[in-house]
Amino acid sequence: MVKLSEKLTFLGSTRFWKLVISGIAYALWQGGIIDTALFGLIVTPLLGSVAVRTVDRASEKIGK
Repeated sequence: MVKLSEKLTFLGSTRFWKLVISGIAYALWQGGIIDTALFGLIVTPLLGSVAVRTVDRASEKIGK
């Protein structure tokens, strides 16, 4: 049987939390709480780093 803590290891992932923060920023933007410029300043570097790290990890696995 798999323990719950083993199923939730993604909660320790930096990329996961960057996606969560981006989602919260999106909700705030859609609700009119933050403007488009601030939304872009928050989301662009976060999602950019997620994309770069995802490609890095994929290339590492292919290279092995």
